[in-house]
Amino acid sequence: MASIALILGATIAPACRWDRDTLAEEAKGKGLDVLKTIVGHFDRNPPLYYRTRLDRVAREITEKPGDLNLYDDAGVACDHLGDFDAAIAWMEKKFKAMDKGEPTDADRYRYHANLGTFLAHRWFANKADLNKPQDLDRGIDHIKKAIAINPEAHFGREVYQLALMEWTRSRTPDDDQEFIGAPITEYLLDKGLLDWSEADKAVEGFTGLIRLGNAWESVDVFAGLADALMHQGNGTLGEAALGRVLELQDQGKRSITGWKFEQKTFFEGRPMGHEQDQAQSEFKRLRAEAESWHSNRTEFMTAKLQRGEHPDTHADFWSGFDSGSIEVKGIPFYKRTEFLMTAPIFCVGFVVLALTIFGVWVVVRVVRARA
Repeated sequence: MASIALILGATIAPACRWDRDTLAEEAKGKGLDVLKTIVGHFDRNPPLYYRTRLDRVAREITEKPGDLNLYDDAGVACDHLGDFDAAIAWMEKKFKAMDKGEPTDADRYRYHANLGTFLAHRWFANKADLNKPQDLDRGIDHIKKAIAINPEAHFGREVYQLALMEWTRSRTPDDDQEFIGAPITEYLLDKGLLDWSEADKAVEGFTGLIRLGNAWESVDVFAGLADALMHQGNGTLGEAALGRVLELQDQGKRSITGWKFEQKTFFEGRPMGHEQDQAQSEFKRLRAEAESWHSNRTEFMTAKLQRGEHPDTHADFWSGFDSGSIEVKGIPFYKRTEFLMTAPIFCVGFVVLALTIFGVWVVVRVVRARA
């Protein structure tokens, strides 16, 4: 077998891009709304949005070839449109422009982050052939360079992007092992990226790959997010993420490993019984609401884009559009208390204490009996 992209509709490369939209999202702060991410209530733009931007920035680059941010906008637009060769070509043009000027660390960081992402996307689009790993290897190298320049960029999400890419690279076409939890879990645990102390970072990393990367249709990323949420002690949200995994599988998507999630699949920290059913039911309701909102948003955008308006150039573009909100009903999406997370340790400690007291009591009785 030459390829592991494998099974009907293999996963899309889970990588992050950097352009002006990324900066706008970052400006909202670190509190990415995990529930909105899971159900799809976040900005996803139609192709016309990126074609319009690409046409404009391509003209602007001829007038301002030293404006390095324009190359990022052009490359990301091409990447969104699926033209990975063009996206990579824009990064090559940016490299030449940087060579003629005085690029900042931020310029260099975005160059490596975007180029690494585009190379990975092209590799996945070309059937993710492990016998032809050149694009993936180059992508890994550039993401490493980006992280070396700015380890905390993207709220540290590129650490998880790199882990996903390296995990993919470490596999062989004949891997057929059974998985407990998400297929990537064992790899992340070995790297120290999914233990209890790192669970918050893992959740943030995976949600970032979904919102700002290309992972909205990635079975592996949503399964990884579910595991991270459960390690975090957030079992009901983890169950919702598994609802998205099931939805993707129904659409023909699969893990790059060929793994398929089933309701009986074991995930540590997963809610049980009635609570599990409620979480799945609530996920489906919120997904329907989010898709309705997304459809309305796309229709609103398309009408304005066809009139020549664009959010980049028209400050009142969103006037008249209801950004909307989501309301959770039927089940509280809450985080378990620290007591529940430490309950096993507490119980073990209690048993040890009880045995110690019992042992002391036995010794005292023996000593008294001998006396």
